[in-house]
Amino acid sequence: MKKRSPKEIIEQEASKNGDVEYAFVKFPGKELIPVIKKSNENEGEMNEEKIKELEKVYGEKRNRLHTHPYNPDTTMQIKGKEKTITNRRVSPDIPIPSDQDLSGFLYDSKAKSAYIAQYNAKTKKVEGYFVLRKTSRTPVSPGVSHLAKYAEDKGNIFKMVYHLGKAAFSILGTHKRINKYGKEISHGVIEDDPEAVVGALDKIAHKYKLRYRFVPAKGYRKSKHGTHFSKESNEEGGLEGKVVEIIAILGFGLGIYFLSTNITGNAIVDLPTNTTSWVGGVLLVVGLVAGFFWLRSKKK
Repeated sequence: MKKRSPKEIIEQEASKNGDVEYAFVKFPGKELIPVIKKSNENEGEMNEEKIKELEKVYGEKRNRLHTHPYNPDTTMQIKGKEKTITNRRVSPDIPIPSDQDLSGFLYDSKAKSAYIAQYNAKTKKVEGYFVLRKTSRTPVSPGVSHLAKYAEDKGNIFKMVYHLGKAAFSILGTHKRINKYGKEISHGVIEDDPEAVVGALDKIAHKYKLRYRFVPAKGYRKSKHGTHFSKESNEEGGLEGKVVEIIAILGFGLGIYFLSTNITGNAIVDLPTNTTSWVGGVLLVVGLVAGFFWLRSKKK
């Protein structure tokens, strides 16, 4: 039996009720496995008991994935006007981790990566993935290392108190930073400020030595504001592509036209041959360069 792709599995599961979050785990060489325990419009809870049972079968190495669903027809107030969320620079359902998502990932010592799928509840399609990865410099689950040393040093009251204090300090510090991150993300969404959202993400990623990237599904691209995915035709990038295409055609056509006067001997408004040659050469180069960038954008 052919193994299904993560996209196929997500769309099949989420189609049951596209307005709620769905959670999955991925073991090496295995298909995505649904592990949702409870789900509503704001939160999808992973079934930790089911995950532990799966670890006994497939091992402890795994990745996490859950959906951030949205409906493009949803409306909200934007500067006093009712508009759909697709007219915002920052959608409330962006595929960027919430403070709860981030906390769950950092405290999950067995998960190397976390994926968030942007799911369109109207089309029932996955539009892209936000990928968050731990690196070799990412600290172990906050406080866990000190709690382990606390257990090892039983009998030495001073070391026990020291490690317990360090563990508490680490956990409280992490909680404070994640809480601040959550507030900054919420502020960015409310104010429709993509710079605030990306800034908060960059800061927390730097603090915990995390790496992230946006992976669009076929037919989609990362938005120019860097917070979600959208079809190119719905972004200004589509208009920019048209402009570049026009420049390429005009530049190439006019360049050939001006250069052809040197071959035919026809004058253009009494311009010297050297001038038309120079103008034609510049226009031809502009057309070729614009054509190159237009073709590259089409391939993307």
